[in-house]
Amino acid sequence: MTTNADGTVVVERRDLYVTVSFPGAAHISQNIYYGPAQARIAFQPDPFDIYQLLTSLAGALVSVAAFLIFFVPFAYMRRGTG
Repeated sequence: MTTNADGTVVVERRDLYVTVSFPGAAHISQNIYYGPAQARIAFQPDPFDIYQLLTSLAGALVSVAAFLIFFVPFAYMRRGTG
């Protein structure tokens, strides 16, 4: 894991927990020592959003209706020419 110029770490969550560890570093010439550290963060799941579900279902129904309205007449007309 690396940090940007501000020292901020950006972590992408792939699981419920993210564990970050730092082994420590020493710069003897500058008399600087960073001790080892470890942190574990638990993320809360996103709440269920009924409005998002209904919007998705409505979009799906509109897509099916548009397909039926625009495709079925052409399929019907083409059936007679084949």
